[in-house]
Order: sequence, then structure tokens, then C-alpha cells
Amino acid sequence: MPRGGTLVVVPTTLVRQWEIEIEKTLDTPEELNVHVWTDNRRIHDCNVLAKFDLVLTTPQMVAKTPTLPSIFWHRIIVDEAQLNAGSMMSRGTLFSTHRWIVTGTPCNASPESLGPSLDFLRLGGYDTAQRQLPPALATVLRAVMLRYTKNGTINGERNLELPPITERLVVCSLNENDAPQERALCRRIYNKEFLSHIRAGLRKGGHSTADADMPGFLSTSTKHMLGYCYFFIRLVSL
Repeated sequence: MPRGGTLVVVPTTLVRQWEIEIEKTLDTPEELNVHVWTDNRRIHDCNVLAKFDLVLTTPQMVAKTPTLPSIFWHRIIVDEAQLNAGSMMSRGTLFSTHRWIVTGTPCNASPESLGPSLDFLRLGGYDTAQRQLPPALATVLRAVMLRYTKNGTINGERNLELPPITERLVVCSLNENDAPQERALCRRIYNKEFLSHIRAGLRKGGHSTADADMPGFLSTSTKHMLGYCYFFIRLVSL
């Protein structure tokens, strides 16, 4: 089994962002030998692939091809690990000396959601002791987690400098030049009968009643969004 460098596994939507961030940290492209291993840029020769300093790929590529698991990596980094709790997170899929996880939300709805990440890190998963004794889980996390906040500092400098929030209210009015469908939709949104349909749909846990009263040229997601927005506005104004 050939020895490789660093394998970075990220969601498909973040591949380009990782490429940009890597380029920003390098003085010259020759500093780091990087290969983006996606559908249209794949090298199937393990010996050739192992020569790269960093290989960037997605969980889908790891799961469906035998190439990446055939290399013993020096380091594996999984970004947004809470989204990748499938086969590539299992203990035996990938081989490496070091394993890292990068995430802003390590725990979702419950502590049990940490299980796949802990298993990937070879920390034994989320077991009964941790479930019944939360301090045991806290002890494990303190030992392996490096946490950064906006107010934290590195070498005396703040981790993240953001400008203050500026809020602006922009009122948009429709005029005679607007499309008839938009004017009709505007009238329907402010109609009390439409609001009653929204409330009824929300109480039932669905949107069927509201959907039936919305203009047919809108997609289902747009109908739901408008319904929720108007419902929230009315609650705030009460």
C-alpha cells in the first residue's frame, strides 16, 4: 500500500472554496503539490496519487471508488463531518496516521449525533457510559477538540474581525408597470382569507390548504416561503 500525503474530504459545494483558501495561503503554487480528485479530474493510479502533498475530494468519491482507500494517508481531514456520517466515516474505510475533523456544528439535535465523528476519530463512538454520564463525553471532547470563537485570539490577534451589523428596511411598492400576476399575488398575500389558510396548514403540519390558494405559476418552495414570511409578519404585528 503506497504512502500518501493529506487527504481532505469536503462537501461538493465547498471544493472550490477549499481550492481558493489553499491558493491564498501559498506564496507560489509550487509550494504545495495539490490535486483535486473529482469526477472529471481523477487519477486512478494509487502510486501517482500518493505523490501529491494534498488531495482534495468529496465523500461521494471516497464511497464509490476503491482508489482512495488503497492509500495509507499521513493525514485525513473531513470538513463538515456532521454531514458525512455515511460509509466513508466508518472505521475501516480509510487508512491514515492522523485524523482531523473540521466543523462549526459538531453536535446537531442530540449528543448521539457525535457518534459517527467520534468513531471516525477512533475514539470508540458514542457509548452507553457517555450517554448516561455526560461529564464523560465532556472529558473526551476537551481532550481532542480545538475550539475557536469570534472573541478568541491567536498570537495576540482576534480570530475574526467583523464590521458591525447595519440593518435597513427597504419597502418595495408595485406600480402599474408590474406584471399582473405580481399585483394579484400581492393582493392575495394581504388577504385575511389567505392568512387563515396558512394558519390551518401550519396546524396540520403541512401546506396543502395554502398551496391550493396560491397562484399556479409559483413553485412549491416559493409558496411555502411566502406563507411562512407572511405568517411571521402578522405575528410580529399583533
